[in-house]
Amino acid sequence: MISRSNEMGMWKHPTIARIMKQVKYYKYLNIPVTTGTKLKMIERLNLEVQKDGLYHEYYKQEASDNTIIIYTKGLKVVTELVLVSDQGNRLNVSCFFGNHIDMDSVRALAGGH
Repeated sequence: MISRSNEMGMWKHPTIARIMKQVKYYKYLNIPVTTGTKLKMIERLNLEVQKDGLYHEYYKQEASDNTIIIYTKGLKVVTELVLVSDQGNRLNVSCFFGNHIDMDSVRALAGGH
């Protein structure tokens, strides 16, 4: 399904397309939230991620109206990438699973290239 979606042009940005070719599974969660609930959920997520040490915060951007956090599982070989973002009254969590996710592409995407 990932390959087919990629072929259909669902991920047109070249960097995203490169990452998606390495992804075996993709899960997406989109939750309606209030401002207070959103902040509590992001804070709780950070606490849980830090507790077991399996995931590492790779990138974080916080603005008054938007937060983006990228977590990775694995240090030398990344097998999972989790993207948490909020926009308005929605909290989005995307999980990308693969055997070896290209961190150069993720770095370029996080840097806005």
